[in-house]
Amino acid sequence: MPQVFVYGTLKQGGRNHHCLNGALYRGPVTLTFKARMFDVGFPVLMKSRNKINVEGELYDVDAETFAALDRLEGQGRMYMRRRKRLADGRTAWVYLGMNSFWQPRAYGRPVLPGADGTIKWEARR
Repeated sequence: MPQVFVYGTLKQGGRNHHCLNGALYRGPVTLTFKARMFDVGFPVLMKSRNKINVEGELYDVDAETFAALDRLEGQGRMYMRRRKRLADGRTAWVYLGMNSFWQPRAYGRPVLPGADGTIKWEARR
């Protein structure tokens, strides 16, 4: 069963968490990755030069849920799904914003993280 790392609206309490109904919650995890996160009303995590820590949640998802997540994230248009190693050594699928789509839309938007380099989406305000 694929494991998916979620870091924004798909997390518990987020407006899209219902998309993970039936998925098995594996707990909180951190992704350490060279990226930036933009706040465009929801998080967009894009590759960059600076290493940051992104706090998220890990889920086991079935094929139907995985396909639904691909549709929600605009897999191949707005986001690209990639396997990434988590801070604890496990690997999971992560949806990364496609720079070609998001850079012009994120220009001038707030860039996260906080001073310590750790991003927790729900703590952004």
